[in-house]
Amino acid sequence: MSKTLLVVGLGNPGEEYAYTRHNVGFRVVDYWWQKAANSKPDTVSPFTFQKKHQALLATVRQSTKKILIAKPQTFMNNSGLSVKLLVDYYQLALDDLLIIHDDLSFSVGDFKINCCRGAAGHNGVRSLIEHLGSQDFCRLRVGIKPVKSFPDSLTQPLREMVLGKFSLAEEKILEETFSQLARVIDFWAQTNSCNLLQNKFNRK
Repeated sequence: MSKTLLVVGLGNPGEEYAYTRHNVGFRVVDYWWQKAANSKPDTVSPFTFQKKHQALLATVRQSTKKILIAKPQTFMNNSGLSVKLLVDYYQLALDDLLIIHDDLSFSVGDFKINCCRGAAGHNGVRSLIEHLGSQDFCRLRVGIKPVKSFPDSLTQPLREMVLGKFSLAEEKILEETFSQLARVIDFWAQTNSCNLLQNKFNRK
């Protein structure tokens, strides 16, 4: 019997949000899905909207594992509703869940893996904790804070910053980062262990 894992990128639906900082979770899972589709297209399904899960959902099959890739369409602040529907429908343990989201604690190009941690002010993660009734899941936190050499956004209000777009210089950094994050997801899918993921990838 194949094991089912769930990788969730957080973001807001709609073209107007597609390349905002807040939607970097969507972009990471899109990158990983595309990489899998380019490598072994016969093992990958396209994203389709699943009304019963309120999410865009695709699958990637790897030997004895089926990896679901979800992009909740409930808007960021209610992401937990969609994830809860998926977890219940597929009868998943929280250990089978990897959440990928933006984080203002880190500059563009940086990331960190955490498990069993609070929301730290992130409304999407707060919604997840509320709906799942637990914070015991693995999170890949992707930096969106402007780097010091690109200071234009540093004085923007918080909401304006997270709903703003990356500069061209930051987009170049992101491309390199997405490649690294794809390896993070690959390793998690292989090991299904947040502790091993932290030990291997968290930067000192």
